[in-house]
Amino acid sequence: ITTLRDPITRASSLYWAEHVGWFDGILRQPEKCSTYREWVNAWRDNSQWKSEFVAANPGNLYVEIENYYVKALTGWQGNTTISAVDLEKAKKVLESFDLVFLSD
Repeated sequence: ITTLRDPITRASSLYWAEHVGWFDGILRQPEKCSTYREWVNAWRDNSQWKSEFVAANPGNLYVEIENYYVKALTGWQGNTTISAVDLEKAKKVLESFDLVFLSD
């Protein structure tokens, strides 16, 4: 059994909980909050920030906004671009579950 969230809802929730919540709620530094667009652009695959993060944290999906489920289901380590082959591997992994819940 596994549960999957809507990818857009998941990314939006991550922005509010981990980005805005960190700078505004924990650090009390709202001036450091990026707009949603700026945050997404910073975490897109192949951006400078994302490339540096992946190099320092291979396989870490903590802040992942592109192809999250494909990466999570295939054990992506950050050193390759996601392809149609990876998508098919992820689909096969999903097929191995007896039950897949979808939320949001």
